[in-house]
Amino acid sequence: MGTFMRAGAAELGFTAVPALRYRDLPAAINWLCTTLGFERQLIVEDDDGAIRFAQLTLGNAMVMLVPVRDSAFDQLMVQPDEIGGAETQVTYFHVSDADAYCAQVKAAGAEVVLDLGDKDHRGRGFSCRDLEGHLWTFGSYDPWRSRPVACAPRRRPTAVSGLVGGLSLAVVGSLAAGGFAYTAGEHVAPTIASATISGAGSAQEGARASEPTASAARGTAPAGGNAPVPVADRLRAEPEAEQEQAQLRAALAAAASAREAAERARRESLEQLVREQSAKQAAEQALEEAHAKLVLERSQREAAERAARALRLRLLRSRDESEESPYGDGVTSLFEAWTRNDG
Repeated sequence: MGTFMRAGAAELGFTAVPALRYRDLPAAINWLCTTLGFERQLIVEDDDGAIRFAQLTLGNAMVMLVPVRDSAFDQLMVQPDEIGGAETQVTYFHVSDADAYCAQVKAAGAEVVLDLGDKDHRGRGFSCRDLEGHLWTFGSYDPWRSRPVACAPRRRPTAVSGLVGGLSLAVVGSLAAGGFAYTAGEHVAPTIASATISGAGSAQEGARASEPTASAARGTAPAGGNAPVPVADRLRAEPEAEQEQAQLRAALAAAASAREAAERARRESLEQLVREQSAKQAAEQALEEAHAKLVLERSQREAAERAARALRLRLLRSRDESEESPYGDGVTSLFEAWTRNDG
């Protein structure tokens, strides 16, 4: 049997990210976010809207969640409800203030199965169970700050960092991340896989960039090999770099959102201006038509009045002439006068 070359392990950029299976993945995501304080980092859905897998973050820690399926990988595992509520693995999170976090989790309604207490030399911690029976353990013990074993590599994975007043992830026992990769390979589109690989490459580049600082720190350690690994600089640098990247992404997203909102507001303002101008033109046209109609009606009324006055004048003149005529008034008199003259 061969021996793993530990000298090359550090260059491969290993990062431990636990993966857990859930029968009701949307409910599990909602519980983890509302009860334990996780945030949605990536949600991948299929064409029918069902969640294929999810990535959640808690401080600098990340977990991957997948649905329970009937795959070859799923046949190698069981859920807690299949073995009487027992758990075969546990995911451990380092938290700087276990007491405060435990109080928050209890207030959110989590089922704490192992209450807060001192764990000998390993600090304080507690364990709670999620809605499908998986165990989540949180404690003040930070494995990365403990005295390393002589044969262990001195370089710690880059994605697992302690935050002062925050959370970091230490996988004491978890569902294998390699198994998740198998499941994701069956169901996830190549574009998602490429994005994940790209993110891993960025983390490895960040690790290589910070390696000189760690190397210089190791150079000051005693030669006995039992001194603690001086990782304070990396503990400070890595969260700051990740925070700057997160802030940059958030700023870019906010700028894009603001640009889209401004463009949408500009279009809406332009459309409103066009509508108002069209309404104004219609109102002006209606006013002109009403004015023209009024002028026409006035002209027709004046013409009617003139015609009425002319008619009255003719009638008056006709009456006056009739009174002055020797033949009397009326048509009969005129006819008689005409007949006499004709005779």
